[in-house]
Formats: sequence, structure tokens, C-alpha cells
Amino acid sequence: DLHRRRHSFPTRRSSDLIDGDQLNFSSSQGGEIRIWNGAPSYDKTPVIFKTGNHAISIYKYFGYYEGKFVIQLFENNNLLDEYVLELQPGKARKISVEKNETTQQKNLQGMKMIPAGNFVFKESHGDEFIPYPKEQVGKQFKMNSFYMDEFPVTNKEFYRFLVLSKYQPTDTVNFLKYWKGKKPEKEIENKPVVYISLEDAKAYAKWVGKRLPTEIEWQYASQTAGLNEWPWEQKNPVSRKEESVTETLTVINIEGIDSSLCNLGNGKLDDVGSYPKGVNKNGLQDLVGSVWQMTNDEYINGSYRFIILKGGSYFKPSGSWWYVQSGPRELHYRQHLLRVSQGFERNGTVGFRCFYTARD
Repeated sequence: DLHRRRHSFPTRRSSDLIDGDQLNFSSSQGGEIRIWNGAPSYDKTPVIFKTGNHAISIYKYFGYYEGKFVIQLFENNNLLDEYVLELQPGKARKISVEKNETTQQKNLQGMKMIPAGNFVFKESHGDEFIPYPKEQVGKQFKMNSFYMDEFPVTNKEFYRFLVLSKYQPTDTVNFLKYWKGKKPEKEIENKPVVYISLEDAKAYAKWVGKRLPTEIEWQYASQTAGLNEWPWEQKNPVSRKEESVTETLTVINIEGIDSSLCNLGNGKLDDVGSYPKGVNKNGLQDLVGSVWQMTNDEYINGSYRFIILKGGSYFKPSGSWWYVQSGPRELHYRQHLLRVSQGFERNGTVGFRCFYTARD
């Protein structure tokens, strides 16, 4: 609470009042609360709130700004109290929210029910030229039951969405570049849809009354409460060989997985369901080695905006590194996908599957 006897306050840690991208503040006294990004000055305008309890998005009001925030409590233009907070530069902040938005009657056909349970989130990742979010790592989550698509969304399903919804992307660069016309050819109908952006995937999910899963939801559904490293029971440990590309970038090649369980990175996109032996205990298929799968989790820091991908893909770079590492990846592995523009993020190795819960 901001209301207390006026005195000088030291700089406070972001963990005191800042939770991810959310800034929490309150006061039962005074007339208004002013928030400044940086030191107050006559050439700047603060964001002003009435007294009360508030929880605001830092990104919504201050964009990519990082550093010092000054929170002041005023009564009749008299300063009553002041806090100084520091938002750690370069720290990833989650700006996405989770909500099912139904525009037509939901259809749970093709989805698998994921039972409730407890889940400890652990993660791994490759080169960290952009810091990965750390807040959820090592925490235990109580998961309610929910539904997840058995397979990634296919070209056939996405085409039906386009026809019936009349969807038109705001940015058409590289949109469905894999298609040779305005509809998918017969031979690719059952392959995962690629060359789509986060906005395209969210539009589809909204139309079917679902949404994209968060990283926690995707990983819980994939690993189960048993925290399995792979969808199947990997009887023999895999080997990981590092290949240095530059002084700061490395490729990790995974060996020892049976080729009947998933695509090991042969460069050819398979139909969904091509590796039934690779199904996990929840009945989900194509979790790894098919396409990188978008999650709903979107983050920013002072320089970058990105989402988290899961699962790896059918394409494994050989002797070079371009944007993301690939081949099948462990279920706990996470990968950035930079958000520069929709056209930039559309590529041939990224798709998605949908999530549904009646609790949203």
C-alpha cells in the first residue's frame, strides 16, 4: 500500500511489486497515483490512476521500456508518498493471456482428454543469445483436466477455416507459401499447416472455439505427470553431440532414437499420424520431429519480442545454424521464435495444435 508517512524510499527490487509484465500497486488514501518511466520531469507525462487497487500491464502502458519506475501518491497536487522500482533490463516478461474465445460451437472431435495432476516444470534450451524466461522453472503446478488436439492442425483443416470464416491476414507475406494455389494440393492435405504466423494460428483457434496451449499446458500434456523426456519409453539413453558453428552458436545432434518413433530430421514433412509408435500416454501424436509447435506464451524484453516453440521439426540443419535448431527435441526443450513481422515468422517448420478447457 502506497499510503504511509512520507519519507525517503530506497530503490526497490522489481520482485516487490512487479510480477512478470504486471505492475501491482494500491492506495486507500490520496487523490491520484502517478507512474513515471524514469525520473519525473516537466517534459514527460505520467500515467495517472485513481486511488485504489491496480494491476496493470507494463507493456500496454510503457512498451519496451526497462529500468526505473517512479510511483507517486498525490492529494490536491501535494506529494504524499513515492516508490522507486527497478525493472531488470533484458528480463523476459510474459505479455500474453489465456482465454477460449468461441465464435462457433466447439467440436472436441480429434482431441484427447488430459487428466488432472501435479506437474513440476523443468526446461532445457540451446544458445541463450536472448534470455529465456525463468520465473516458472522448478515450480509445481496443479493442473486441471483439459483437451489437446491429437495432431497438429493440417492443411485440410486450415483450408476449411479459410473458406468458412473468410479470414484474411493483415500481413500476407509468406502466408501459406507451401500451397501452390488458393487451396492445398491433395498430397499435402494431411500434412501440418506451415507458413502461418501467430496471428493466423490464433485466428484459427478462436474460430473453432479453442486457443493455443501455454508452454506449461503443452509440456504437461506431452510429458505427463511422469516428466517423461520423450513421448515414448526411451529404453536406451540418447547421445547428444555438440557441433560448434561459431564462437557463440552450437548445434546439438541427438542420436539413438528409433526411426519408427518419429521423423529424425530427414527434411521431409510427413502426414500427421505417420509415426503411431511415437504416441504418448495421453494419446497425443507428432509431438516431436514433425513441426515446431507454437504456444500461446508471448514475451518481450527491452529489445526483443518472441514466443516459445516446442517439439523440434522434420528439418535438421547440417553444418550450419539458421534461426532454430531442429530434428526431434526433448519434451522439456524450448526454443525462441522471434517476432519481427508476421511474414518473417512464417516458415516451413512451424505449425500448431489447439487446446480447450471449459474453465477458460
